[in-house]
Amino acid sequence: MPVQWEKAKPYLREKYLEQYHHYKNYSTGSSSLQDTKLNIDQALKFILGMNKDTCKKYVILLTHCTFPIIKIFELAQFPNCDFSKTLPELMLRGDISFGAEEFFENEAKMATRLANFISAFLQVSDPLEVYSGKRVADRPLTEDQMIGETLALVLGDTKIWTAGTFWDRNKFTNRTFFAPYAYKTQLNTRNFKLEDLARLNKTGKLK
Repeated sequence: MPVQWEKAKPYLREKYLEQYHHYKNYSTGSSSLQDTKLNIDQALKFILGMNKDTCKKYVILLTHCTFPIIKIFELAQFPNCDFSKTLPELMLRGDISFGAEEFFENEAKMATRLANFISAFLQVSDPLEVYSGKRVADRPLTEDQMIGETLALVLGDTKIWTAGTFWDRNKFTNRTFFAPYAYKTQLNTRNFKLEDLARLNKTGKLK
């Protein structure tokens, strides 16, 4: 749910900074993961700020090279990289994933529920089956239903930023490929976006 943040008064801020000193004196970048007292804000900034461009600054060096040519090749491939970043700096602490399974348990159950629903429906329902009497066959799943179920995952939990339902070739009715994808760009928002990834032919169009 949305939370309204208010700036603490100076005396109250100093009180808690004195109690939790690692929020006043802290390291930035990869060094934030090596502090005895973890500053979670700086650690998350480093982890979430890692992308295809910034990761090149943290190249793991081979400390024991059998052939000198290996180290020369590394320097030639990454001429503008900071080679002072070594392997121990990139190793996460052992307790950094503590409680992750319980923390995302509800999200995992939501994905499993949708997968089980689609699987059970496809196994039980056959639109081409002919019944005796007045009973008619069940209708197949529609595109709107699958888009709605996919969007419901993002709407139902603020921890879920993206959700997709990807069908194999010729498994969805009247579609060769079908991949409804729902996502949001802000944490607490009512503005959600939908896309059928099957209609995009190039990776560059995925934004």
